[in-house]
Amino acid sequence: MNPFGFIVRKIESLRFRWYRRRYLWRASYFYSVLSWALVIGIILTFTFHYLLTNFKFFMSYCCSSRSIRMITWYIAIEMFMTGIILMMAIFLARVCNMFSNYIISESMSTGRMMTLLGCSVKWMPWFLSFVFLLTILIHTGSLIWIFVNSQQWCANRYNDAVVNAVKNCRAIIKGSIPCQMSFKSGLHKEIRECNSPTYLLNKRLMLVALANKKSSLPCSIEDPAVCTAFNDSLLGKAVDWTKPELKGCLGKLPKTLDDYIDTRSLSDLYKYLLLYDITWAVVYFLMICFFYLMKHTTEFDAIIYQPFHQSENILIKIMRPMTPWS
Repeated sequence: MNPFGFIVRKIESLRFRWYRRRYLWRASYFYSVLSWALVIGIILTFTFHYLLTNFKFFMSYCCSSRSIRMITWYIAIEMFMTGIILMMAIFLARVCNMFSNYIISESMSTGRMMTLLGCSVKWMPWFLSFVFLLTILIHTGSLIWIFVNSQQWCANRYNDAVVNAVKNCRAIIKGSIPCQMSFKSGLHKEIRECNSPTYLLNKRLMLVALANKKSSLPCSIEDPAVCTAFNDSLLGKAVDWTKPELKGCLGKLPKTLDDYIDTRSLSDLYKYLLLYDITWAVVYFLMICFFYLMKHTTEFDAIIYQPFHQSENILIKIMRPMTPWS
């Protein structure tokens, strides 16, 4: 099979349909492309949201639980709104393709169901455009915000020494430790706090950071000796952190974590957030360009065309450029 020949045939087939099929087929094709783009986007967005909320994949970011909660809600809201757009796009793609096989005015007299479908084709794009525009506004705002106030989007990156403390913190809260711990926490409430510098200091978790960011000596809370030593420190007991089994641990509490921030690089979470926002921005831009190409090169049937009226309210005037039949 010749891949180049296959692509050429597909392009020729699309070109033939674009010029030979009824104009409503172009709208069907646009909504089909939009549907596939959104399906792929939702799958990737869900994967990103899952990796963020299971607290295993992202480790090096430095920010409070409030910022993490804001980011997870932002992604969830965008995913929900994209899902609404996707359902409407799939419906419009199928119905427009069905109506492209014959004249709409003739099908309107064939039954109540066809009348309802025709009405949906005419007016549903208005609701889709409203949700789509709202999603774009939210996304644009976040894209600007992520550059203007990058610290609130977890741009600061811990060095390897503090990342080790973050891993130990999460292990303690999840209960993956070999000793009894007087460390009180709740899984769903506090695991987000493990990347907060204030929390790491207040809970004395910097004791189990690495002694040196380039150290080859381990300091894992899953080691019984380290676990027992950390618990003794929480109880106020004296601990000799120079013991051979504890040499990999920092064993002291710094006043701040400013010296433990890697200023030469961005956090893993922030890099993914940038990739997420920029990718969706490119997808939205391409879909809008394709939409206006389809809209301004197509003369749709008069029965679904919606001419401009001077008496329209401001909301209709704003939404009109984003609807195909106006």
